[in-house]
Amino acid sequence: MTLLGDADDAPQQSGMHEVDSAILDMHIKELDEIEDAVRRIQGAGYGLCIDCLAAIPFQRLSVEPQTLRCVACESRHERDMRA
Repeated sequence: MTLLGDADDAPQQSGMHEVDSAILDMHIKELDEIEDAVRRIQGAGYGLCIDCLAAIPFQRLSVEPQTLRCVACESRHERDMRA
């Protein structure tokens, strides 16, 4: 006996697998960024923008401790990535 919708199961499962894979990739990237931040904390570069070397405001670091750039440089970086 075939249930209505059985033909859709394979594509749906494939789509769900792709979504799960994308979410896993995002989590792995975030963990890598956090590990890099911990290494910077142990060194001398934590809290400094990697582009202009200005101090990243504490408020920004408290929201996103793994951030690499000040707001101005991050905005420029994101704009360049879209171009």
